[in-house]
Amino acid sequence: MCGLLVGPGCAAAPAPSSAPCDLPVAAPVSDGFRPPPEPWLPGNRGLTFATGPAEPVRAVRPGLVGFAGRIAQQWYVTVVDADSTDTTYSFLSSVTVTTGDRVVVGEVVGLTGRVPFQLGLRDDGRYVDPTDLVTRACGWDHAVLVPVPE
Repeated sequence: MCGLLVGPGCAAAPAPSSAPCDLPVAAPVSDGFRPPPEPWLPGNRGLTFATGPAEPVRAVRPGLVGFAGRIAQQWYVTVVDADSTDTTYSFLSSVTVTTGDRVVVGEVVGLTGRVPFQLGLRDDGRYVDPTDLVTRACGWDHAVLVPVPE
């Protein structure tokens, strides 16, 4: 298991209310971005966090909710921002927003489910590494995945 090193001397993301920036959940990253060599092949198209059930998930970018709904047994929220970048919050047990709502950074968009939460980011339909989003939003120079004791 890995954690996202989010600042000097900090090996796991602090709770959003006490964080120097707005993180989606108060949990370490358990699986980093691993784009597949081809769109149809397996990989990790986002950041997976080591969450338990019913933890609040907060918006990391402002925008308009383009989708809030259920796919199979999980709930999903996609927020489209001013530059048409899609931020997707996946594997939720419930959502607190509806399609068409405007959200602000830090607003709760849903609760985590039994499957670990995943944050995805698409720019012009192409999946991109959300680690850059988190580091820029927090004003950090870079982020590093580090081992976290289990």
